[in-house]
Amino acid sequence: MYLKPLVGAALLVVLAGCAPARLLDDPVGWPRVWEGRTLYTTPNACIYAGDGVGAGELDRAVARTAREYASMVAAPATRPVIIVRDQGETLPGGDALALFEATLRVAVAREATGAQDEVAEKLQAAKIGVHSAAAATGADLSTFVSSMPLACDARCLREVVRAPEEILAEADSVLILPTRSCLRDSTHRLVIAACKTHNVGPVARVLLAPLIAIVEARTVDMLARVRDMTLFEFWLYADTGLSPKQRQDLADEYRQRVLGEVEGYAAAVTGATELHARDQGPEKN
Repeated sequence: MYLKPLVGAALLVVLAGCAPARLLDDPVGWPRVWEGRTLYTTPNACIYAGDGVGAGELDRAVARTAREYASMVAAPATRPVIIVRDQGETLPGGDALALFEATLRVAVAREATGAQDEVAEKLQAAKIGVHSAAAATGADLSTFVSSMPLACDARCLREVVRAPEEILAEADSVLILPTRSCLRDSTHRLVIAACKTHNVGPVARVLLAPLIAIVEARTVDMLARVRDMTLFEFWLYADTGLSPKQRQDLADEYRQRVLGEVEGYAAAVTGATELHARDQGPEKN
C-alpha cells in the first residue's frame, strides 16, 4: 500500500528535473547562445538558460501562471522572453544594481500618472524600502537582489543587458527569473545573515537547524510565487484591452494572494531568530 505514494514522489522528482517537454523553431536570426545561455523556444516562452533543467523549470512556471492569468483575466497570455538565472550564474550585463533599479523603474512607471517628478519620488522611496528590507536581515543588497525576479524594459535591454540587435528588434522587454536552486541558495544566505544580525551563532544554528530547514523550504516556495507574480504583472500591464483601473484591481487581487503568504513566512524567519536571541542572549563564537 506504500508503493503508490513512493511512485508519485519519484515521478515528482523526475519531473522537477526535466527539460522543456516541447521545443519549437527559434525566432529567425536570434543567437542560439547568449552569454553562456542556450535558447529554448517552447509554446510558452523564449527561454535563455544555462541548461535544459533550468529551462524546463521556468517553462512549466510560465505555463502554470499563464493558466492563472487566463482564469482571472479571461484573456490568453503572450509568450515572454525569459533569461534564467541558476545558482552560481551571473546576471546578464553583470550589473546587479542597474538591473535592480531598472526593475523598480518599470514597477513605479506602471503606477505613476506620468509626471517625471512623481516617478522620481516614487522610485527613490522604492529604493529606500528595498535597502531597508535588506538591512533588516543583515544581508547586502546583492544577496537580497539575487532572489528577486527582474523585469527589463527596452531601455534596460539596450543599456544594461546589452541584448543582441536581433532580439532588440523583436522584444521590448525581458524577464530575468531565478530557478528554485538559485532561490534556495539566496534564501540560505539571507537566513544566515539574519541569524548573525540577531546574535544567533553557529552552535545555536545547529540546534535550530530543523526549524531553519523548514523555514527556508517554505520561503523558497513563497519566493517562487513572487516569481509567478512578476510573470502575471508582465502580461497584465501589456494588455492594452484593459483599463488602468482593471489592471490595478487585478494586480492587487493577485498580489494579495501571493504577498500575504510571503510576509507571513518572512515574519517567521525574523521571529524565530529574535526569539532565540532573547532567550539565549548573545552567543560567544
